[in-house]
Amino acid sequence: MLINPTLKQKEIIEKNVSLAKAINELDCDYNTYPEFVKIACGNLISEEYPVTAENVVSVSNSMLEYVKETKESIETATFMVIVEKKF
Repeated sequence: MLINPTLKQKEIIEKNVSLAKAINELDCDYNTYPEFVKIACGNLISEEYPVTAENVVSVSNSMLEYVKETKESIETATFMVIVEKKF
């Protein structure tokens, strides 16, 4: 389940998680970079998608858009964009 994002990819994911946290104003474990990566990877595996840095960045971009639209938690948004194939 380990991914090795480039510095740029890591910065994109961290920025998206930070922005989503500010939008939904929810305080939970999934509002951190490592926890986001864990839940994204876990959901990618369960939905049988490849666990790659590119997919995790794509999920983080889609998660942020989902949070902007719904104000859902990062955990819920991450799960939904993967299940609904919106990343």
